[in-house]
Amino acid sequence: DAVVEGDFLVFETDHLSQYAILGSNTPFETSEKPTDPTDPTDPTTPTDPTDPAGPTDPTTPTDPADPADPTDPAKPEQQGKPSEQIESPQTGDSSDMALWIGLMLASCGGVLGMLFYRRKKAAAGK
Repeated sequence: DAVVEGDFLVFETDHLSQYAILGSNTPFETSEKPTDPTDPTDPTTPTDPTDPAGPTDPTTPTDPADPADPTDPAKPEQQGKPSEQIESPQTGDSSDMALWIGLMLASCGGVLGMLFYRRKKAAAGK
């Protein structure tokens, strides 16, 4: 059985397993007791059903932008200037490639040398 302690959901288990905890964004209140099902409370109707933040006339828009003067997204208001950067930024590995190519050639040469030595030794043994 899970128990809510402050902001935590606490439960005890006797084995390891995966658990999914589902919740909602409604506040959890433990102090209020539910109403007695034999004596339910009647719902009340609102006294003023209009929204005070909404417009009183639905034909009048509340958007402050003027729809008669739209901005064209194809034409920016201010032309962008190219940056004054002359050099490209340094990206990638900055190590010396000649060193790595030389090491690769040396290792390939060593492998080929071992193969030729083995063939020469095998041919001399026959």
